[in-house]
Amino acid sequence: MGKIRYVQRVNSTRHTEAALPHIDRLGKISKVRGYRVQIDQKGLQCKEEYVMVYGEHGTARFFATWGYSGDGPRTLAKLLEKCGFHKDTAELIARRSPRFDSVGDDWSVEVKPGENVGEGDELSHTIHYRPNGEVGFAEAA
Repeated sequence: MGKIRYVQRVNSTRHTEAALPHIDRLGKISKVRGYRVQIDQKGLQCKEEYVMVYGEHGTARFFATWGYSGDGPRTLAKLLEKCGFHKDTAELIARRSPRFDSVGDDWSVEVKPGENVGEGDELSHTIHYRPNGEVGFAEAA
């Protein structure tokens, strides 16, 4: 069987929440990354934010936002919980991660191999934020 590659086609938090069951198909999650890309939309340059989930069977890309309180971060927290992260960790990443204006990774969280515990327990992980030098929209705790 080939690698799974799921890409959410409609960029809305409502569609992200509906697509969360695709995470189950990825198997054991190794990394989740929040990033921004520049796109050309009918001649207009726009930036869009995505979350990429990496698992043992492939990847899944979702539309999501972070760094404030609202529907976007609420849905991102649900996505992170679906990946196996504790609710407090998911809320921290979703609401407190800095948002930058430029293209690139804002944050990533890596699962430490071999240190995962039983179902329902917190995944052992490391959170990485973009290096200092650029001011974000929100400060990380």
